[in-house]
Amino acid sequence: MRKLISLFFLLVISFSLAEADDPVVLQLADTTITLSEFDSRFSVYAFDLAAQRGLNLTPEDLPLLNELRPFYLDQLATEFVVRQAGEARGLTVEEDFVNEQIASIKENFDSDEAFLTALEAAGFASEDLLRTLISESELSRRTVLALRQNIEVKDYQLELWYKANQERYTQAAEVCARHILVETLPEAEALRDELVAGADFATLAQEVSIDPGSGPRGGDLGCFPSGVMVPVFEEAAFATPVGELSEIVESQFGFHIILPYDRIEQSVTPLADVREEVLAAVENDVLAKLIEGLRENSTVEVFPDLLSPPEEVDQP
Repeated sequence: MRKLISLFFLLVISFSLAEADDPVVLQLADTTITLSEFDSRFSVYAFDLAAQRGLNLTPEDLPLLNELRPFYLDQLATEFVVRQAGEARGLTVEEDFVNEQIASIKENFDSDEAFLTALEAAGFASEDLLRTLISESELSRRTVLALRQNIEVKDYQLELWYKANQERYTQAAEVCARHILVETLPEAEALRDELVAGADFATLAQEVSIDPGSGPRGGDLGCFPSGVMVPVFEEAAFATPVGELSEIVESQFGFHIILPYDRIEQSVTPLADVREEVLAAVENDVLAKLIEGLRENSTVEVFPDLLSPPEEVDQP
């Protein structure tokens, strides 16, 4: 009897130690994600993030991204909540769908060995994890699509969003101009006199302007809005009537003579012309709030304090 009791306590202690080594970092109803499972998922996330930015990540580099772990855990929790909502609506992902996706991916490789090597290079611990993530991603997609289909957007919502974000659809006023840049005031004065007497602006600009960008183009700067050029130059360009010479303008680059040749007035694209774009934006906002509500009303729990090994927790 004593041996049985000892064995029982040994099993309890072993279970507790295993639990401590691999604690649960996310829980939603009966679904749990342990630290080791999180690490496997985070590896895929980190390698994908690096690839999107054109970076070559190695397993040894993963600790450099540790600050992203709490963010990813929170994102993971939201994804689990979304999928729970999908399952509550009866949504599922067929095994045949996953098999087809896996087969499609494998078509890009000459052998199973090459496929597995590519998986490892992408941060996957196994093909099973790939299958899991494909299934989860598709269920999330189907759930979001179902949520979006139930969104009804009223015209007044479009009007409100359009007015609140009108700067996106506003074309700022622009001036189109040529200029001649020289080093000294006497040079600028002599050139302006020539221009007033009828000399061709573009020809003079090509001959004497020290601006390497616009000089060869006859001094043409194209069209530009406010805030692009240095203030003193910009002020003169916008203030001078089209077709007339500006007064001589001094900037840190030298002395300018400006000739505006066109002006584009500020304009606002009508709502009717961007209605589909605005509708999609409003739907996205409503969808984000729906998902936020699902998260707030769920029982999901995350334990970010358990993400770092004990020896790293106290590091600044």
